[in-house]
Amino acid sequence: MNQYLLTLFEPDGPYTEGKEHVGGFTVIRAPDLDGALEWGRRLARAVGVLPVEVREFKG
Repeated sequence: MNQYLLTLFEPDGPYTEGKEHVGGFTVIRAPDLDGALEWGRRLARAVGVLPVEVREFKG
């Protein structure tokens, strides 16, 4: 199993100075990138369809 980092981004808002900021992150274990992407889709739906970035994580 590989580890993947799921990063949740929040869009523009009245209290952020940048275009986007990180709203949170989760480290998961998945058999491959496709499995990690499925978890990313689930996370996006659970939090209201915000953008989620998926990267392989070595840690």
